[in-house]
Amino acid sequence: MHARPGPMVVAENGADMLLADMTLDGDHRQLGEGEALLNGNNATLELRNCGFLDSGGHGVVLEACGGRVVNCAIEG
Repeated sequence: MHARPGPMVVAENGADMLLADMTLDGDHRQLGEGEALLNGNNATLELRNCGFLDSGGHGVVLEACGGRVVNCAIEG
């Protein structure tokens, strides 16, 4: 569950990140403009079998990112 303000996970500035078989639950907490449970900027991400639930903003925001998103759900 997301207890702090802002994104739960941030990948930026050339980061390589793998998220697999997990769920991020935002508990409907409000996020700032352009914020999501997962924010990526200029990073390489692989997201597999993940859920992004009940965000108070966006579920996922990716800018200038590469990688793959496979079998993920964004709900609520």
